[in-house]
Amino acid sequence: MRGPRLSRLEPGANATWPLVELRLEHGHGCVRVRVPGLRSLVHRWLPSFEFDPAAVRVETCRGVLGRGVRIKRPAEPEVVFWTSRPDEVLAAFAEAAAQPNP
Repeated sequence: MRGPRLSRLEPGANATWPLVELRLEHGHGCVRVRVPGLRSLVHRWLPSFEFDPAAVRVETCRGVLGRGVRIKRPAEPEVVFWTSRPDEVLAAFAEAAAQPNP
C-alpha cells in the first residue's frame, strides 16, 4: 500500500504484505494495515482507505516496489495496493463491482 500524499513534502508511506490487506466483500472495499495495534500507530501515514468497489476507478501501475493496482475515489487522494498479481486484483474488483450492495 502506498498511502495518500499528505503534502508536497510528504508523498505517502509504503507498506506491503503481510502488513497490509485488501478486502472486497459485501459491496464494500478497504485497504488497511492488517494489525489493529499497528494501524493506530501509523494511521497518519497509512490511513485505512474505504470505498465502494463500483464507485472507484482501478488501474494497474508500476513503481520502484514493483507492480500494483491504483485505486481512485472521485476527487480524493488515491492509494496503491502493491501486488505481484494485479490481474487477479482487477478481476476481483470487477466481480465486487457487479455485486449489489447489501
